[in-house]
Amino acid sequence: MSQPLISVIMSAYNSEQFIVRSLISLLIQTISNFEILIIDDGSNDKTADLIKSIKDDRIILIERENAGLTKSLNFALSKARGIWIARQDADDISMYNRFECQLDFLKRNPEIGLLGSACFLLHDKYDLVNEAYLFPVTHDEIQKALYFVTPFVHGSMMINRRLLEENGGYNEDYRYVQDYELWNRLVSKTKAHNLRDPLYIRSVHHKSSEIQVDKEPIFQQIRCSFFHDVQAERTILPNESPITSVSVWPAAVTRHQKMYNKILSQQFLEMSKECRKRGLSWRRLMLNGFLHYPWSYL
Repeated sequence: MSQPLISVIMSAYNSEQFIVRSLISLLIQTISNFEILIIDDGSNDKTADLIKSIKDDRIILIERENAGLTKSLNFALSKARGIWIARQDADDISMYNRFECQLDFLKRNPEIGLLGSACFLLHDKYDLVNEAYLFPVTHDEIQKALYFVTPFVHGSMMINRRLLEENGGYNEDYRYVQDYELWNRLVSKTKAHNLRDPLYIRSVHHKSSEIQVDKEPIFQQIRCSFFHDVQAERTILPNESPITSVSVWPAAVTRHQKMYNKILSQQFLEMSKECRKRGLSWRRLMLNGFLHYPWSYL
């Protein structure tokens, strides 16, 4: 079997509500040379059965006892064969051209080992994609932002596999914000970048148990382990947040809203076509959040 360009690593725990939707968004990518390594992290719902129902040779399911996200990602990494590691969360969505855009940029910029993108937010509270989050773009901007926030959407990342392996993968001492610890470790080893276009849709679950966890003490612990004087370093940043939010709704007011809604409409079309091909109901896959966007933009 030839080496895939990309290994997508995903951990899924009781993700039956979203897992098929997430996989469909990967299977419609405009390039096909990738594998999807999914660790079913001890789910007690229908997650594994639903993954098995999606027939595609690129999907590799590994069922294990519950170990948590960090250990599951490291286990998936140990099985990965791709040149690049792409992350995706089991409840999120990749835009249909995500891999093509990321690989094209990496080919033109071989010094980049960490590549993310801006993202859309899909709020379950409103059942609507209604925001775009824009992140620091250049390596210097990302380094400065690290003193303050996580400057990447974890699920949007494409990372050089050798870089990850040579630096020990994810630190299993961290059950939460393991990505923030990893970025702090890797930004001194490689160049980092975020693409300006939103290539990922992050689902926000307002009643999620993880949202209730106070992660600030963990962030502070990580900052202190990487920066000698956290308060002094943070004065480098401007007063405003390095991450900005752009409204996507209503659909036809600003240039950004028109552009973003055209992109989202195309995403819905691509995912709904794949659903029809596989005999799946897009309504059951909770794709109705895309229907707030006018078809006139296509």
